[in-house]
Amino acid sequence: MLLDKEKPENELMVFANAFAKYQRHNPFRRVLNKNVPLILLMQTIKLLNNDSEYNGTGISRLEIPLLLCWQNDNAENLYREIKKLRKKYGYSPSNEVILELCYSLLNEKR
Repeated sequence: MLLDKEKPENELMVFANAFAKYQRHNPFRRVLNKNVPLILLMQTIKLLNNDSEYNGTGISRLEIPLLLCWQNDNAENLYREIKKLRKKYGYSPSNEVILELCYSLLNEKR
């Protein structure tokens, strides 16, 4: 499906399928995060869309790494973190800002 150039939408379907089936808590992987990324994403988007301050903007591409570094399924806290990030940097923080925030979420040093 990924090689079919006549139907580029297949690429989206393949990645969406893989993302939907991906689970962090897996006996074959050792990760710090114990969340289900798709459910966390949907809950966070719902919270952002319901916030009248943001007029249903959802989540931006630059905020997705926060979702992947988030250590639990608490969408409310992720929502507040995104609000804090948007108040400080707007809708387009630099890659360095996102990277530093991800490191701090994972308690990692550069």
